[in-house]
Amino acid sequence: MGLSALVFMRPAGSTFRAELQVAEKEAKSLVSEDIELDRSSCHAYVLIVGDGIFSHWASIWIFESGDVYSVELTAIDPNGYRWWECTCKMRRLHSVPTLAWSSLSQQSAALSGSLWSYFFSDAASSAAETFSASGSSERSPDNMMQVTAVIDFIEKTEKEFRKSPYAPTFARHREHIRISIMDFMETSGSRLMSGTFESNGVDMLTCTDLIQSIFTSPAELREKARSVPLHGAFYDLLFHNCQLFLLQLICQRYLVPLKVMPLAVGSVVASPLLLVMELTFLALFQALQTTQTTDVAAVFGVAWICAEAYLAYRYPRENRLDYLPGIAALLITVLLLIYLRRQGTDLVTAIPVLSLLWDMVMILESMRVNMVHQSRPLTWLNAGLFILAVGLVARVQFLNGWPVQDLLIVVLLAPLLLCDCSCGN
Repeated sequence: MGLSALVFMRPAGSTFRAELQVAEKEAKSLVSEDIELDRSSCHAYVLIVGDGIFSHWASIWIFESGDVYSVELTAIDPNGYRWWECTCKMRRLHSVPTLAWSSLSQQSAALSGSLWSYFFSDAASSAAETFSASGSSERSPDNMMQVTAVIDFIEKTEKEFRKSPYAPTFARHREHIRISIMDFMETSGSRLMSGTFESNGVDMLTCTDLIQSIFTSPAELREKARSVPLHGAFYDLLFHNCQLFLLQLICQRYLVPLKVMPLAVGSVVASPLLLVMELTFLALFQALQTTQTTDVAAVFGVAWICAEAYLAYRYPRENRLDYLPGIAALLITVLLLIYLRRQGTDLVTAIPVLSLLWDMVMILESMRVNMVHQSRPLTWLNAGLFILAVGLVARVQFLNGWPVQDLLIVVLLAPLLLCDCSCGN
């Protein structure tokens, strides 16, 4: 018996069994590459769910045909290891019976009465309960009101404005669609982060806008999600994460404006991170110079700069211009060392300056990947924070005697230094 007996003697309605059921249903809902998906395109409405700017994000795709899928990026690779590789996951939350089944149902209606409609209702219910845990009946009131408002908005849009042929089907399955979305949100502990809502009563909300007008199919959605550069790439918590994946999928693959998306952490945290990293490095570098030998501080500084260069290099690039910041920083590094050598300055004093240079490159690369340039407010915000952070770090370096001013001299005199070096050779 042992442990197996203790496990099987747990009550049927226990939390352990509920968790097993959730895991089992979640595994069954995953859409793998070998599963055939519908290729008929129709309008889709997208919901972004999460728990704030510092949380995991997922997307829920509600097709006007009544099918519902979730698409998200996880930090777990196919082998089950965390943080090494990103993996795109697509789940089927609700599926409407196929046209072939519907046709067969109509032909058999005279003989079977309500048998087929009962069968379809039962199938839809079981699909809608994909993420339901046994005995779980708790619902967030805010989530319930918002999801209900979303379903009302979609149904009204399809019926009154688009005159969609799918409108009757969507209306018949609206309750199962609502349950499937609610179950996914409750299981993941998330809330709606997209859409515009207005209160029209104490316990009532009206949805006035969603991320919509995306004309696609479930099969195309899977293909485009797997084509996003983040799928199969490295993962980091701030700049290369689940939030960026949804920005790339929705804004780059489906050309949705960035302004309709929630604010991602990678869009605002870059410059404050630069300030924290550089001040931390300067404190450690100066402490090593004081308590250890200069060689120890130099080895630490070079390793730090190499790490910054690597972190900047590993971001994906789609055209040749994306390589320009790294190439420029490498050229400035060489010219700065040549300039300091000719001035008779100890090259160890250049390490904090080079650290600032490569930290700037790394932060600019993260801003590029997070598409900050596509939003004017984000561009101005990040530009202001970037100038402030670099100015503060440069001021600290200047006061401590590190030749940060020579970095500006090298940038301004780069053509002359290049000519001088070529003539010297």
